[in-house]
Amino acid sequence: MPKRVALWLVLAVPLVGPLAGWQGGASPPVPRPAVAKPIEALNVGLGAVPADVKRDSPRETVFGYLDACRAGRFDQAAHYLFLNNLETSDQKRVGRLLARRFKFALDQTLWVDRDAVSDDPGGQGVGDDEMPGDQDQLGTIPLGAGQQSVRVQRFQLSDGARVWVFAPNTVSAIDALYETYGIGWFGDHLPAWLFSFRVWELLLWQLLALLLFLPAAYVAGRLITPLIARGVSAGAERTRAVWDDELARILPRPLRLFLSAALFGVGSQTLHLSVPAQELVTIGVRTAMLIGLGMFGQGAVRVVARELERHLVKGVTDPLRRQGVATQVSVLQRIVGGGVVLLLVSLILSQFQVVRTVGLSLLASAGIAGIAIGFAAQRSVANLFAGIQIMLTQPIRINDVVIVEGEWGNIEEITFTHVVVKIWDLRRLVVPIAYFLEKPFQNWTRYSPDLLGTIYFYTDHSIDLDGMRKELDRILAESDLWDGKAKSILVTGIKDHVVEVRALISAADSSKQWSLRCLVREKLLQWLQAQGQALPRLRLDGPGAPAGSAAVARPPL
Repeated sequence: MPKRVALWLVLAVPLVGPLAGWQGGASPPVPRPAVAKPIEALNVGLGAVPADVKRDSPRETVFGYLDACRAGRFDQAAHYLFLNNLETSDQKRVGRLLARRFKFALDQTLWVDRDAVSDDPGGQGVGDDEMPGDQDQLGTIPLGAGQQSVRVQRFQLSDGARVWVFAPNTVSAIDALYETYGIGWFGDHLPAWLFSFRVWELLLWQLLALLLFLPAAYVAGRLITPLIARGVSAGAERTRAVWDDELARILPRPLRLFLSAALFGVGSQTLHLSVPAQELVTIGVRTAMLIGLGMFGQGAVRVVARELERHLVKGVTDPLRRQGVATQVSVLQRIVGGGVVLLLVSLILSQFQVVRTVGLSLLASAGIAGIAIGFAAQRSVANLFAGIQIMLTQPIRINDVVIVEGEWGNIEEITFTHVVVKIWDLRRLVVPIAYFLEKPFQNWTRYSPDLLGTIYFYTDHSIDLDGMRKELDRILAESDLWDGKAKSILVTGIKDHVVEVRALISAADSSKQWSLRCLVREKLLQWLQAQGQALPRLRLDGPGAPAGSAAVARPPL
């Protein structure tokens, strides 16, 4: 019996663990203790540790090292590296070099966030949970076919102190990182003072190099642009089309800006700038290149618009139809040109994270944003649609003669937002484009440029109308302003003391009609004055009044 009990106990032991887990749940794993690596001493060859070198936590070590490098104190920065793998006699010389090289690699590949590094002496609270308790990983850097981890590690010294330094495996990879991301022997032999002064995240030598690259890239762009432009022009001349010659003509200026920006960007890549500095330079280079493309795009729109207008008016002799085509092409050109500018601004702004974030937020709340934007931009949208409607219906066209707000002039320019009217005395009347859809105005050349003009005269009742008609015929026959279509002298009213006579004339356009009216008014007035009795007179009739008495006063008209 005891043997059977013992046998059952032996068989039940493997089931105790699973059974306990099934009843109460598996117990959590015991965390790995954070034990510092014990060593006798650290970096003995560097000498005494400066008083301002603090290595009690990962954050103090990381940013103490970065601050020392930014100040050009690479001897001090070496104290933050694990150099015990080097000979004691080499630690000071090699440690200074490694500190400088490591900073080059970090600037270009790993931008450390201060809040992402633990400030706890035990390395707890921030960082990779999978790291051992005595290590904190800042990130990884691509190296070869793999990734090189960048870590700080805690060591316990023989005197009981616990310090954090960059881990041995990170320090041993510095040379390989510098070979990939550094500037070679050039960086090793630069004087320390070029590293001790910086503007933002630009070292002094990098800032000086950028200032030299800027004019060099501009000069190189000016030298290369004529070669490319000459080749493009030669190719365009071989074709019968005209538009490609125009494109070749507008190409040099935007191409020069594009090439200069591109060459400056290529040159900046050789300076091994820090991550934020390189990002800022890249944004500037891309912006300049986009502006160059936008300049060429705007010029191309103008060229295509001119070629389209030339093609559409080819063989058209009616000046009104030609004006209509010019108006349609002008509005279409402005719409497409505005689209190019809008696209350019969108591409430039999309480079900034804050703009992308705002854009996503607006998309997320598209309903509310759409209502708000609709209310805010309703006038702009109304003007835009008014411009499109004017392009299609053409109540006004370029060079139309109009009377707007009591002013006589020609339509000089039609834009998205306004219309410019050139007044006869060379003033410009700027009118919102929606005005021509909402309010009445006079268009003297809507269907035909020829116009009728009237001149009114107030004469005596004894006026010789037949003689006046003959005089009008003579005046018109001697003038090249009359188009020969219409002329007449009519009595349009009779009052107590005067007769209202209207002279009607016609001219080919409003300008000639105005000049002809002035000419007829002057000549007929001279004729009336020569008649003696044709001008209005006041007659007196009564006892004692001599017969046929002369006029004593001008009657009120």
